[in-house]
Amino acid sequence: MTASGLGFALSKCLVERGYLVAMCDIDATTGKARARELGDQAAFFEVDITVYEELGAVFEQAWSKWGRIDFVAANAGILDSASLFPSPETCPPTTPPPKPNLKTIEVNTIAAIHSVYLARHYFSKNTAHGGTITITSSSAAFYALETAPLYTASKSAIPGLVRSLAPRLGEENIRINCICPGFVATSLTAAIQGIVPADYITPMSSIIHAFERFLDGDETGRVAEVSKDRVYLHEQTEFSDRWQKWVAENLTEVKLKAQATRQDQVRLAA
Repeated sequence: MTASGLGFALSKCLVERGYLVAMCDIDATTGKARARELGDQAAFFEVDITVYEELGAVFEQAWSKWGRIDFVAANAGILDSASLFPSPETCPPTTPPPKPNLKTIEVNTIAAIHSVYLARHYFSKNTAHGGTITITSSSAAFYALETAPLYTASKSAIPGLVRSLAPRLGEENIRINCICPGFVATSLTAAIQGIVPADYITPMSSIIHAFERFLDGDETGRVAEVSKDRVYLHEQTEFSDRWQKWVAENLTEVKLKAQATRQDQVRLAA
C-alpha cells in the first residue's frame, strides 16, 4: 500500500492491529519517514508500481522478509495524466495528435491488476493457503467525473475486475472486494479541497472502517461505496433480458466444456 494519504492511514491501522506492513511508494523520502514513524512493524519499499518487475520484486522481498503475505491493499491513485482535448497549439489539424499520456490507467487499473495477480501467487505459498485483497476504486465508478475522464475510466474498471474474479479466487480461499470512496481529503484532492464544503467530505475513518469490514469478515466480490459515515453495497446491474443473462451465467461453463472437448480430441489424436 502507498505511504501517504489513505495508504498511510491504513498502514497505521494495520500496525495497531498487530500486522507487519510493507509500504510501497515512488516517493522514497516520504515513505521512509512514514515507516520510521510506524516503527519496527513497518518496512518501506521504493517502487514504481507501473513497472511490473519492480512490483513483483517488492512482493518477493516482503515474502522473503516475513515468510507470508495475508492481505494486499491496492490503493494507489492519480488524477488525469493527459487531456483528451488537446489544444490546437499542441495538436495541429494537419497531423495526427500526439499519443496521450495514459499514466492514469497504468497506475489506477493496470497496477491493480498486477497486484491481484501477484497476490494470488504469494497467497498460494502461505502455510494456510489464501488471503484477502481490497482494491480502492472511487465513487467515480458510479458517477462520471466530467473533469476527469481517464480517472473515471480507470476506477470504473475495478468493480468489474472484482466481481469477475471473486468466484474463482474464492475456490482458492482468497477474498477480493473493492472500496469506492466519496470525496476524501488527501493529497490527491488537495487542489480542490478549499472549494468543497466540509459537510461533503468523507472522513478517512469511514474508509478505514470499510477496509476493516472486509479484512475481518467473509464477504467477497463486494463493491462498497463509502460516503460520509455510510456504506452502500452496489449489486451487479440487473440483466436487460434473458439472452444477456444466459451469456453471463453460462459462458464460463461453455468455455470449460469447449476446453475439455479440445483436450479429448488431442488425446485421441495422440
